[in-house]
Amino acid sequence: LDDYRRWADRLNESGGRALARGIWIGFHNHADDLTAIDGVVPYDLLVERTDPSVVRLQLDTGNLAMAGRDPLEYMSRFGARYWSFHIKDVPRLGATDDTELGKGIIDFRRLLASIDHIDDKHLFVEQETYPGAPLESVRRNYSYLAALEF
Repeated sequence: LDDYRRWADRLNESGGRALARGIWIGFHNHADDLTAIDGVVPYDLLVERTDPSVVRLQLDTGNLAMAGRDPLEYMSRFGARYWSFHIKDVPRLGATDDTELGKGIIDFRRLLASIDHIDDKHLFVEQETYPGAPLESVRRNYSYLAALEF
């Protein structure tokens, strides 16, 4: 946990210096960041310790779910902190592989509807496991998002 405290402090310091030059510092979550240590989730500690005026966050929905966490819960807790998103789906909480959007458990309709000022944010579709040709997955992911109403 001390490492996460140090990283949060370094992000704050670097973020202040970078922002003075017009550059934002950000942090992207990974599944390992969400494994509790002595009852404390390191990612939660880092988010709470970083200064939102100088450090932005990118939410990776799949990495949260792979760690057994609910992305919608994190949106309700820290939604205002997220400035960009890696959206990927998983077949179940705690899975080690991802899947195409809409074929897993993440409710993207609710998730995307919960993003304030979504038109000002960047969303990146991320998929690391393909059931066939990657380009076919890209097409299906695009079709899913294009048809999604939120």
